[in-house]
Amino acid sequence: LAELEYRANEAFQAAKARLDAEKLDRETHRREFIKKLILDRRRAQQAERESLQEAERKRMEELKAAHEAQRRQDTERLAEMEKERLRRLAEERARAREEAEREQSLKEARLEAIRMKVRPIVPDDPSRLLSSTAVSQNQHRLEQSHPLPEEMEGIELRRFYLTIDNPLNTFTDKQLQSDRRTRLSAALFDAGLLDSDYARDLLAQVPLERPVRLEMMTSLEAEERRMKGTSKYAPR
Repeated sequence: LAELEYRANEAFQAAKARLDAEKLDRETHRREFIKKLILDRRRAQQAERESLQEAERKRMEELKAAHEAQRRQDTERLAEMEKERLRRLAEERARAREEAEREQSLKEARLEAIRMKVRPIVPDDPSRLLSSTAVSQNQHRLEQSHPLPEEMEGIELRRFYLTIDNPLNTFTDKQLQSDRRTRLSAALFDAGLLDSDYARDLLAQVPLERPVRLEMMTSLEAEERRMKGTSKYAPR
């Protein structure tokens, strides 16, 4: 009986050892399988990351190339726009210069027309430039004749008649007195104030009887008069 129990116990222990060995073997295989799955998973994830990184690198290179091409295109377009702007500016300056030259030519033509109107018409006599005038000749003859004192009266009369025959073109007393500035100047002279600053300021405030002609004014004054005449706020 004891031997049977011993054999049964050994058989039980052997069966248990075999079961434990099988269990350990299954556990070992399970762990190795799990480890292999984990390694495969990590390798797949690493390969996926590398693939994504490569795709991102290629995308960035393509984007950089596209930006560089766009930059070159924009630079060329800006350069063409600048050339066009400079060309238009040169054309505008040329037109402005031509317009200024045309206006200057018209101005010179108008001035020449005015000069032709007021130019004295005399015969061409070059010898007259070197010859003496009739008055100087008469004066010279009178000086050379050494007139006596009693003859001076006749000489003065002849000079007076010469003045009558060749009157001076000037203003009459009536014309002078009709001007307010002349009357005011005379009154200030009588009061002894004509040379004072008060008199100058007062005379500057008195308007002229007739407006100054354009040809007697500076270009700036003439332009101011034209601007006042064309302005809608100018007095009428």
